[in-house]
Order: sequence, then structure tokens, then C-alpha cells
Amino acid sequence: YKVQVDINGEQSIVVDQWQPYYIEGLPMGDNKIKLTLIDKDGNPVDTPLNPVERVFTLQEDPAE
Repeated sequence: YKVQVDINGEQSIVVDQWQPYYIEGLPMGDNKIKLTLIDKDGNPVDTPLNPVERVFTLQEDPAE
């Protein structure tokens, strides 16, 4: 299996290595990431929790 990662509906990558990844260049404010488990043919796997989406907010560090 692999994971398709969609970032803000604009950028998409396929992850096939289980390791940490860094996402750079995101804008301040709300951002959305969608993770979809895909099979060897690139089709979404039919499972209740697939895909999963999360929205998070980036804001300036007030200490800086």
C-alpha cells in the first residue's frame, strides 16, 4: 500500500516510505491535509476511515 497526500487541494504526493516528512512553504492560516490509502494500482482502498482529512492553523509565533 501507499498513501496519497493532498495538501490544500493543490499539491499531491505519493508516500511509499514510512519515515518522517516535512511540509514546507505553507501559508499562515488554515491548511488542510488529506491522506488516502491507495493500492498498488493507485486506487483508494475501500475502508471506513479512508480518506482522512485534517485542518490545522498556522500562526506567527508571538514571541518573535
